[in-house]
Amino acid sequence: EQWDKDRLEEALKTAIVEGRGMPDGEGIKPRLAYGPLRVAVTGRQVSPPLFESMEILGSSSTLNRLKALRARLG
Repeated sequence: EQWDKDRLEEALKTAIVEGRGMPDGEGIKPRLAYGPLRVAVTGRQVSPPLFESMEILGSSSTLNRLKALRARLG
């Protein structure tokens, strides 16, 4: 599969914001959903655009950073 900003944005929007990937089916507001992801991916609360950053970092680096966030959250 392609790892590009448009596909990343659509996948995360569908899974998190719209709630299709959430256990209760309830979505999360984008600001709340993407804030922790932004910090996990870029290390900062204020950063370049999230999806472009994920595309530039590549799938391996991005996924490793997200796995580290998941481990920290329990």
